[in-house]
Amino acid sequence: MKTISTVLALATLAAATALAQVPRTINYQGRIKDASGLLQGSHSMRLRLYTQASGGTAIFDETQDANFTDGIFTVAIGGGTTGGIPATISFDRQLWMGVAIDGRAELSPRFILRSSPYSLHAAGADSAARAHEADSAATAASAVTATSATYADTAHALATPAVINGGKTQIGLTVKGTPFAVVSNGNDSTSGHVIVGDTAGNSTAPVAGALYRDNAAIAWGQIGIDGNIAADFGITSVAIVNGTYEITLDNSARPVQGGSAQFPEIAPSITIGGQTVDTTPAVPTWTFRRNQATGVYDENVVVVKIVNLQGNSVLRPFSIIVFGRPVK
Repeated sequence: MKTISTVLALATLAAATALAQVPRTINYQGRIKDASGLLQGSHSMRLRLYTQASGGTAIFDETQDANFTDGIFTVAIGGGTTGGIPATISFDRQLWMGVAIDGRAELSPRFILRSSPYSLHAAGADSAARAHEADSAATAASAVTATSATYADTAHALATPAVINGGKTQIGLTVKGTPFAVVSNGNDSTSGHVIVGDTAGNSTAPVAGALYRDNAAIAWGQIGIDGNIAADFGITSVAIVNGTYEITLDNSARPVQGGSAQFPEIAPSITIGGQTVDTTPAVPTWTFRRNQATGVYDENVVVVKIVNLQGNSVLRPFSIIVFGRPVK
């Protein structure tokens, strides 16, 4: 054979069921002739795979015999190698096939592999294809395999499984290489629920905007006329000082600059009434408590003052909701 001309066509891959292992071979069919005519009988074929159209080093190389009838042949790439094409070849990029007949020079140009071989890349994702159907790690068996339930490289699935340690729950995800975490510290919604922009296991305090309850109610309470707390969330204590109610919160608020001073980043909503009905008109007002020694406003105290129509301080039952950004 001094010259060889070819016509090659990629045959369809054999179908595999969702639960079956994807075969590591590719059926290839073509027609070859030389100066003497169409090839007949058995000939040695060397098949190589490359990552480029010319030059470079083959990433796969095998030799096998093929039968020719009127120039037509059918081979299975990987059929001459135990286990087929190695799993290290993931078919996640364009590949070309080089063909040499009976030890002669490789035919040129190389043959580009089309869509069917790339279905081999699904073998890596096959075990994660139904991972979203698993309600918990215990039911991960509903996935094709459980191996990729902890990490699936090509599917960017769970990077870190759920961890429950000392009451602290962490769920870590990797989405296209970017860390994404859900971290819960206790059952108090102001104590730290990180939902984005953090890695699982990070114990540092999240910045404002990362809290689950950020910009929501950080405390509320029903306060009696004598300062008793009938019901509350996030309130430590209430004290009556000089005819005002000083309400101390469980969590300090983030300070924000306002003019020449810093104030807690919170805003209360106050409604008179609750435990008893009082028809005497009165208006609630509020402010922050300034530390007399430092001149700095306390970051966890709200001062409520109720005045009547004459401008005098009076005591009344009231309810309060505090909105803002806690420090942690």
